[in-house]
Amino acid sequence: SMQDKALALLHNPAACYRPSEVLLLCQQHGFRPGVLYLLERQRMFGEVLRCHMDAGDDDAVVACCARFGSTDPSLWATALSHLTERHGRPGPGGAPADCTAQLAAVLAEVERQALLAPAAVVAELATNEAVPLGVVQGYVQRHLAAAAAAACEDERRASELEGEAAAMRAELEDLRTTARVFQLSRCSLSGAPLEVPTVHFLCMHSFNEASLPEGCDECPLCGPDQRAVLARRDALAARAAQHDQFFKQLEGSEDGFATVAEYFGRGVMSKGQAGGTDA
Repeated sequence: SMQDKALALLHNPAACYRPSEVLLLCQQHGFRPGVLYLLERQRMFGEVLRCHMDAGDDDAVVACCARFGSTDPSLWATALSHLTERHGRPGPGGAPADCTAQLAAVLAEVERQALLAPAAVVAELATNEAVPLGVVQGYVQRHLAAAAAAACEDERRASELEGEAAAMRAELEDLRTTARVFQLSRCSLSGAPLEVPTVHFLCMHSFNEASLPEGCDECPLCGPDQRAVLARRDALAARAAQHDQFFKQLEGSEDGFATVAEYFGRGVMSKGQAGGTDA
């Protein structure tokens, strides 16, 4: 057919043409195979997805995401929004569209790649009352179970930190009230016998002055761990300030749920934040 010949010409590597100009011609004449090929060739994957969405081809929507989603993960979020809106709406033939299988496939990939925060996914699916609960039930249950497990882990870690803090307070009190006796006979860094001048640190490490870098005012063995603790403290302080901003914005918002969903979507409350846990 004429369309087959035109498509073969587009695929011919020896053919000389400007893809943007030929794309316009294909769109003007409704030559969909040519439009899809040229969009793919120009790596306009979002437009490829839009073409399938406009045609009401739900299976092609999912296939497009599967094919190009590794290059543009946002395709999955776009597909989720489209299929949610389309489900239960009258299709080209007048019958209500059933996107249950396609929604389940897209949702599984969104969950696998952690492309959207759970609150954002639930908020999107809730925009269409026709979407069956079974589509999202397993997804919500898994995330609730994960949140419960994370909460248990947080409680365990909090208990550990509380014990460590109590031990540190006891050690500080001991340092203030009890004399320290340094009994090491060898340099903690070089292993050589200690010789005057000797430098002792309250962590009970002792060094020959000649073994220490010039201007060193901290134990070279314990210093890196101490800096890591300070960095974690600073990260927690920054995160606390972020939460203060969140609560201020929440108090002044007319739609509190939308504000929470926005912060989840930005990853502010995700485990990926330094020193943080799921909220």
